[in-house]
Amino acid sequence: MAVAIDAATGRAFVLSQATANERVSVLDTVGRRVVQTIEWPWGLKPTSGLPSPNAVAIDGRSGRVFVIDANTDSINVLDMRSRRVLRRVAAPWSPNAVAVDGQTARVFIVGGRVAMLDARTGAPLREIPIGGDAVAIDARAARVYGHGVAAVHILDAASGAIVRTVGVGGAPTAIAVDMQSSRAFVTNMAGNTVSMLDTRGGRVLSTIAVQATPFAVAIDSRTNRAFVAALGYGAHSGGGVSVLDATTGVLLRTVPLTGNPGAVAIDTRSGHVFVGGVTGQSVTVLDATSGALLRTYPVGDGPHVIAVDERTGRVVVTNANVATITDTDRLIAGICSWGGLGRLLQQTPRCASAARVGTVSILDTRAGR
Repeated sequence: MAVAIDAATGRAFVLSQATANERVSVLDTVGRRVVQTIEWPWGLKPTSGLPSPNAVAIDGRSGRVFVIDANTDSINVLDMRSRRVLRRVAAPWSPNAVAVDGQTARVFIVGGRVAMLDARTGAPLREIPIGGDAVAIDARAARVYGHGVAAVHILDAASGAIVRTVGVGGAPTAIAVDMQSSRAFVTNMAGNTVSMLDTRGGRVLSTIAVQATPFAVAIDSRTNRAFVAALGYGAHSGGGVSVLDATTGVLLRTVPLTGNPGAVAIDTRSGHVFVGGVTGQSVTVLDATSGALLRTYPVGDGPHVIAVDERTGRVVVTNANVATITDTDRLIAGICSWGGLGRLLQQTPRCASAARVGTVSILDTRAGR
């Protein structure tokens, strides 16, 4: 499951990957209700199994939502207002992630190769012969960061040309860019490190040892902190969060957490950091300055994707119910219930009989519930 929030309307676009009826659900995060369900196009010919929407990004300027489907190798362009599928184009082999640069009106999809689209029309512009699993945008410098096996590729955000390739640690999994400090942080699972790059010079400044299996990273420009969520596989601690200085890369604090933390998101207005564990049943809130643990919200099983709407203070959490999933690399799940703090408010007959069930939790963090 994946989720993206439109900051202007507070609508959340949530993707489900169930054994049937793949869909995009549009949610009202304030009213806590499903506004519309967009059934996934079965007219496509999957390259490996069923259609499986697995990543989503929103461009508020053009009013477009971009959904990628790994099994059909396709990019689907939705109109945010009418919520109709406007266009469907071929994607690189096995697309994994998507990001939009509003300044250049470009969309970047990474997989076996990198595809660049026009954000206004969805038209394909070019393909770049590099692969990867994650992508991040530096709007100030007009650069795009995508990683390969043990390297980060820096692209020009307007043309898509490769500007530089920088070697990092083994098995990079996530990238985050801080435009204020001109730093980029890359999590390297093989070696349990984080590479800190100078985005202006395009070079590695330092390699920081963190907790076992670093998987996700987010940066708070206001507090000048980078938060690294580590799954903790192979470690007795079960993982946790490493708090780094976003300018120097110095490790400031380590916060041990259970549940194999693999998701992290920041609400810069409230100064809170939200961490979910892929095998846990809660979301932990940290202070964005000190890293201190503030509170824990109970949610569904396996909170693995977190999105924050800073305008309303709502936090949307997708729970994959990993206890019922054997293929944890795919985290196949369907949206079968809708409620705050993981409470089951509605259940359909299909969900009652489903072997793999997922849920969505909404946290009203400003009301503390």
